[in-house]
Amino acid sequence: MSLKHYASLLLLILSMVFLATEARANHLAGGYIEYDCISEGTYQVTLNIFQDCADMLVPEIQSVRVVPSCDFNFFSSSLSLSSNEVITELCAADVGNALCTGGVLTSYRLLKYTGTVTVNTTCESFRFFYKFNYRTESSNIVSDLWTFYVHTVVYPQAGVCNSSPRYANPDIILSCVGNGDQVYMSPTDPEGDSLHFSLVSCLQSPGGNSFSTLPYQSGYSPEQPMPGSYLNPLTGLFQYGDAGAGRYSVAIQMDQYDANAVLMSEVHIDFLIVKENCITAGLILGEDALFNLTTGVNQTGPKELSICQSQYFCAEYVYALDDPSLMVNSVDNLNSLLSNVSVTWTQETDSFRLRFCGTSPSSAANLILQFNVYDNHCPYQNFLLTEVFLNVTDASSPLVDIEQFGSELYMTTPTPGESYQWYENGSAITGASASSLLLNNAQGLNYYLIVVSSSGCVGTSNTISIPLALSELNKTIISIHPNPAYDQLIIRWTSVLTGVKSIEIYDLQGRILSSLTTSEYEPVLDLSSLNQGMYQLRVLDEEGTQILASFIKE
Repeated sequence: MSLKHYASLLLLILSMVFLATEARANHLAGGYIEYDCISEGTYQVTLNIFQDCADMLVPEIQSVRVVPSCDFNFFSSSLSLSSNEVITELCAADVGNALCTGGVLTSYRLLKYTGTVTVNTTCESFRFFYKFNYRTESSNIVSDLWTFYVHTVVYPQAGVCNSSPRYANPDIILSCVGNGDQVYMSPTDPEGDSLHFSLVSCLQSPGGNSFSTLPYQSGYSPEQPMPGSYLNPLTGLFQYGDAGAGRYSVAIQMDQYDANAVLMSEVHIDFLIVKENCITAGLILGEDALFNLTTGVNQTGPKELSICQSQYFCAEYVYALDDPSLMVNSVDNLNSLLSNVSVTWTQETDSFRLRFCGTSPSSAANLILQFNVYDNHCPYQNFLLTEVFLNVTDASSPLVDIEQFGSELYMTTPTPGESYQWYENGSAITGASASSLLLNNAQGLNYYLIVVSSSGCVGTSNTISIPLALSELNKTIISIHPNPAYDQLIIRWTSVLTGVKSIEIYDLQGRILSSLTTSEYEPVLDLSSLNQGMYQLRVLDEEGTQILASFIKE
């Protein structure tokens, strides 16, 4: 055989190997296109591709095609690989057994390709699109050798440099058969534009610059790509019920509108939901209800609350847990929306109770409180996103301040039409429903007032602590004089208190104002820096004996 024939045979073999590799590598699991405006008409375009880790080929260059709506000057632009990230929902114990790291468990890569593209912005719109020869077969799409196609349509506005919305946490969802689940990819927008989400058909390109919708299997459709599909049009949260083992293609269109409700872009995202036969256990979404709401919070829907401005509130949500051995945790976005935030959770045998508190903003707003709850189920963790819609009304919560005068507590600025309830050590005082409260030998107790305005808004006052008086027993151990005092307070104690003593002075809000350590028998405290009023004195000796007393500074 001649050298020429050997060369031809070798070329044929290499071509067959390349084509086999390409056919395997070109089955894509999803993707989408986003862009950043550099200047009017110039964009940094990013192509995002989801690739099965069973495919080993990762091209360094990919191309997107740009098609203006007003002329035939379409062109292709090359993008370079800028990121190769493994995305997986495997639990920590199984991450090392992922396909992407040499194991056997299903996992995926997110490949990003980036480049600069200049376009004609005099057209009404232009389209970035990308297509591959083959898309991954899925259980809800009629089987055939379909191409993979995604696009983003841009509607440029004169003098405006606008960037596309994006997904902060793009993902391929893997879960066990037997569980419903949800997808939330954290959509954001650089300019703060409004976003609207809808379920649409997966697409293919039959040739050239054209595209068409894909046919769905019986029982499935673009609006129902999974059993029980629901997409929140305002947040992009996609929820679905259980399905058999398989791969399910889902397409979502994200429309971007500016402050004048002008359509700026349409981003088409195509992704897979993978269901596998594995042990089902973990989190289950709880009842569509919130529990243990504080006074002044109105529940207007299953997970919808209405509250006044600057109002402190608390509520609880409960998840079912069918495996008590799992550990559950959560993350949330409350600190970016509310003040005085606290989030606590309690895990019980068959449930996970999430309690959240915070103070609403000082202006009207519609907020979405998000709680991402997850467990350590293996091989795939369970993730559940709960959204609570909080409507902050135009009404403001009353500002409540209470003070003490002798044996009476009172609200400094009562307003007609308000209702009042006093609390002692956290419990409502029966019959204490006036703007003032007369104390009757109160010692060592804490008091505050809750006020409900005529508009139903709730305000909570500061807390006043009434110190312990000097008991007859304490009087045999310590004496303080004069009381009331002016610039000095003299303390004398018996031998019951031993060694070095620590002396602290507190105000009625529990704040420490001064302290000293002494072994003197009769120390003198300097009160010249204190304002007139009542104070609490705390004495502690080396043996841990503690004495509390109160005095008045004139």
